[in-house]
Amino acid sequence: MSDPSSSSTWRSRQVDAFGYPFLICCCVVYFAQGFRSLSSLFLQFLLKDRMSLEPHVLQTTLATSALPWSLKPLYGLVSDSFPIHGRHRKPYLVVAAFLGVGAWIALALATYEGVGVGTGGIETNEKEEEEELSLRYITILLTLSNFSTALSDVIVDAMVAERCGDCARKAKAKADSNGDKSGGVSSSVTEGEDALQSLCWGSLAVGGLVGSLLGIVAVSTVPPWGIFLATAACPGFVLAASALLTEPIKEATKEGVTLSGWKQSQAAVRTQLTSLTTALSQPTIWRPLLFFFLKSAELLAGHALLFHRCPQILQGIPIPPGYRFSKLFWCCQIASLSLQLLNVLLVSRITTPYLPDKVFVLGTDVLGTVLNRVTS
Repeated sequence: MSDPSSSSTWRSRQVDAFGYPFLICCCVVYFAQGFRSLSSLFLQFLLKDRMSLEPHVLQTTLATSALPWSLKPLYGLVSDSFPIHGRHRKPYLVVAAFLGVGAWIALALATYEGVGVGTGGIETNEKEEEEELSLRYITILLTLSNFSTALSDVIVDAMVAERCGDCARKAKAKADSNGDKSGGVSSSVTEGEDALQSLCWGSLAVGGLVGSLLGIVAVSTVPPWGIFLATAACPGFVLAASALLTEPIKEATKEGVTLSGWKQSQAAVRTQLTSLTTALSQPTIWRPLLFFFLKSAELLAGHALLFHRCPQILQGIPIPPGYRFSKLFWCCQIASLSLQLLNVLLVSRITTPYLPDKVFVLGTDVLGTVLNRVTS
């Protein structure tokens, strides 16, 4: 007999499995993360043109503000071990959203004309001190904004992992009760996991696309403070979406912070650190991690220098009459979109009889890297 759920739509199955509040929250968090592309370009112009930062100072500022992304494992460890009023996810998501809204609004106020940045008409020594203070202030705000996004990303990823685990256990229990010993639950579990990953990464891509398109339109018309104020709306949406979430209070932590609860949290931290150490000691894990670390550490971060010197470089390049960089940019974007759509052929196994999967993946990756370099 066929499963009644097989006739339902993909959307209704995901809503039944995860619920609207959870799905909306995942989509909003990842959309907000992608929408940050709107402010990234304006931020670099602000630091380079308005604050007149040298390339090494610009790179140092951006690298310092990005440090919260390197501490993501710590956020997961803290949220798992130290619940707030008996909850491990929702309170941390609310805190992250509040920090994001406050950081972006403060950044908009700091970059508003006549406030914070911009010290014309002041003596040289006082101007240097004011600029140094403004740079420190903006660096702190950028660090808080990155911390907000990184924390919300970790919390949502943990929620996705928990929900997928719950669905897997329910599907396995249902299969065991029906006497199914063939492991046929993998299809439903895979569909749920694939659905969440598709929604998360799709929302991230849509957010990045919307932010980039708005940046093209607003780059010459909207001041930086207006862009930062618009970016503050994204963590505001995360705050609204997190309010819809329902997270049960764990029995062991209902009474709040107590001595026994603190000891339980410490024990949980030790257990997770032991598990992490055991995992990292395996060659199949630490070798790839070492490779990616060396790959990233050995590459010089010359993005700030290239961005800083790009106008002077372009001035020395002879451009044919009637040639426009925008035309090349749009052609590369269309080619990149077409290249991404080719993955549908790989997933549907259409190219397998004619082209090995390894050749297809490596070829599209090489072409994608070339197009990315041309547009950047």
